[in-house]
Amino acid sequence: MIASELRCLLWAVNSMLDLHFLDGAAVQAINNPKDWPKYRSLIDRLWKACSRFRSCQVKLSSVNVNSAARKIAKSVTHEGRVRSYL
Repeated sequence: MIASELRCLLWAVNSMLDLHFLDGAAVQAINNPKDWPKYRSLIDRLWKACSRFRSCQVKLSSVNVNSAARKIAKSVTHEGRVRSYL
């Protein structure tokens, strides 16, 4: 069970990296929703989903923190693989 949960989170993070969402604006919006009224509906939905977990935090880390996942993502895209092998 935990492996599938971790794969899901890894997929979400890698998707954000693939789309070049690297500046952390989304994390800022999530953590300070009053400063981002335009996105209130999405942020509310995200927090509602997160509230179903016992604990949920959204933090931005440097790219170097998860270098193993980054290497996997690069190898997949460079080798033209279309399916996950995790």
